[in-house]
Formats: sequence, C-alpha cells, structure tokens
Amino acid sequence: MHRMSHRPWPRPTAAATHVVALAAALLVALGLALPADPAQALSRGDTTKPTTATFGVQPAFAGRPDARPFFRFGTTPDALVNDQAALRNYATRPVTLRLVASDATNLPDGGLTALPTGTASHDAGSWVALGGAARSGQVTVPGRSTVVVPFRLRVPHDATPGDHVAGLLASLVTTTRDAQGTDVRLDQRVGTRLFVRVSGPLRPSLQVSGVTATWHGSSWNPFARGTVTLRYRLQNAGNVALGASATGSVHGLVGPTTRARAAGAALLLPGNGVDASVEVRGVRPVLRERATVRVTPWW
Repeated sequence: MHRMSHRPWPRPTAAATHVVALAAALLVALGLALPADPAQALSRGDTTKPTTATFGVQPAFAGRPDARPFFRFGTTPDALVNDQAALRNYATRPVTLRLVASDATNLPDGGLTALPTGTASHDAGSWVALGGAARSGQVTVPGRSTVVVPFRLRVPHDATPGDHVAGLLASLVTTTRDAQGTDVRLDQRVGTRLFVRVSGPLRPSLQVSGVTATWHGSSWNPFARGTVTLRYRLQNAGNVALGASATGSVHGLVGPTTRARAAGAALLLPGNGVDASVEVRGVRPVLRERATVRVTPWW
C-alpha cells in the first residue's frame, strides 16, 4: 500500500445513553480525501494449460510509463483532457488484453472496485474514449514489452461538481479446464484509478445511521468486564471522496472511559456507504453507560 500523509479534521460527536444495551449516534463531518495507490495484481490463465501471465496498466507520458501512481484530473464541465496509459507485459509470451474504463464503486468492506464486466458506466467511466491500438477493443502486448495507448477524457457540460472516480482496466480473458474436464472462462482484470474533480461547490459530508450496540459479558460472573460492539452505517452524503477513521468509547456513571479504534473507511466515494463496527473491550457492567462513536475524516 502507498503510504499517504493525512490531517485529521475533528468534529463534535453526538452520543446516546441507554440502560445496559447501548446505542450511539454520530455527526456530520467535513474533509477532503486523497486516494490510495492503484490496484495491482497478477493474473493467471492459458487456453491449454495453467501458466502465468503477468501484466499491468499505469499512467504514461510521451510514449513511456511515468511515475504517477494513478490518474488525477481537475477540470471544468465541458473540458477535454488527453492522456496516455501504458500496458505492460512482464511475461515472456505475448498477451492480448482488452482495455476498458469503468465506473468505480465501494465494496461492502470499503474497498474500491470497478463495475462487473458488461455493466454500463454512467459516470466518469463513460467519459473515457480510447485511441491508438485500443480503439479496436483489444491490444496485443509482446512478451517483456510495453504498449502505450492514448485516451481522451471528455467531461460533459452538465457534469456535477465534486469527485467522479473510475478505473482504467486491462482485462485478460482465458479458457482453461477444471479438475472435472469442464471448460471454464476466466476474465482477469487489473487496473489503475482515475479521479476527476469537477469545479464547483464542494459539499464534503459523512453521515451515520442504523447504529446499534451489543453487550458481551461473562455468562458466570455478572461483575466481570465485557465487550460492547458498536455497529453503524457510514455514508458519504456529499460530493467529495473521503477517508475516515472511527473511535468508539463507553463511559459509565463511575469509572474511566473505555475506548477502541476501528478501521473506518480507506476511501468512501460520493453516494457510497459501508457497514462498520468497533469493539470496545474491558467495559464495566454498570446499569447506565454512554456510548460514543467519533468519526474523523482525513484527506
């Protein structure tokens, strides 16, 4: 993973108090996010026997791969941007790849992925037009070689302000046979991220809903410390991609406050949400507790 510096933007936190069974509420938070580095993977496949094909896609400039970890553009509506992508084949045998652009979305666990193969894009993925060798839909890359493909990003005149995210994907389709002798079609994709920020008013906002809390105590000792699990839905309600970390805390009428950190979200795209949780351990079993979930955006 690419390590990025980030700056927290703390905001006030709301909390709900309950008897024994706990719940928590949250705040609206502001901030800006920087993307993580682009996905890289190895792909396997052959039409006759299991061999390994290793390939990738990355930004390029002046006909050569460059040092950018991903594509990132700041534009206005109705803008036109020209750039290049490098398809790299690290294996000794040639591979025929399909280069496509696809809208990005969040996985249930918060990771980023592209739309499934064959699903039409309606946002930044539909703004990309490929040229050169990729215009026909397929690009053959010789062994231990690189093919640079130009592309054009055309931002619609009615594009909404804020962040629009896509993936530029290299796809390798192969057919192999499983242990039962059945032909299996395998579509393997690797890609790099493409971030477009359209000028206009920015509305960074995180929201939490459906928060619940569950107490896990000892079945034989009612006075033993236990664990409180806080579950909640984290939603990006604005138009800016945001990263976020979360902290859960439990405080009773007496005794110290118990805290724990949660994974939060590495990068949450506008309109996307994830189900998250945090476990607070070592909580005293008192009658009234106050549980708080604090989410801190970063950029």
